[in-house]
Amino acid sequence: MHTAARPEGARPGAVGYGPNLQAFAVYLMVVHFIPVHRCVELLASLTGAVPSVGFVHGVLTRAAGVLTEVDKRIHTLAYAVCCDETPLRVGPRTPNQAERDLRPAKVQQNISGRLTIEKRTKDRYRIRGSLSTAGKHGRNMIEALREAIRGHPWMPPDPTPA
Repeated sequence: MHTAARPEGARPGAVGYGPNLQAFAVYLMVVHFIPVHRCVELLASLTGAVPSVGFVHGVLTRAAGVLTEVDKRIHTLAYAVCCDETPLRVGPRTPNQAERDLRPAKVQQNISGRLTIEKRTKDRYRIRGSLSTAGKHGRNMIEALREAIRGHPWMPPDPTPA
């Protein structure tokens, strides 16, 4: 019997999924609002790997934890660079990207029929905010997730003086 080396970012244990599958799971749930059971089914259909619902929830929690410092930096930079005085309107269509980034919770609620526990909702916002910011800086969201799962999250650069 031959055993392959465990990929970087795979957790120890009897079954260890690498950073690609972990990133796909988080991406499907956070960016495309796929409920956890459907996410597991989709991963099984596309990859042959059958992670548990608990694994998917766990990787979501771990990804949010790794992105804590990124989230703090984004909030600091947003406050220091610009303050949008537009009133917050989550429901109406809006050209304001910051307001559009708040819509995922409502979409998630419409798709799954409910929002999950408050901590999981905060985790989704933290991940979504980090991915949205990375995307605005020209980064690929899946690659940004992979790097975060590997323990090397992308950090927004310092603003350039105008």
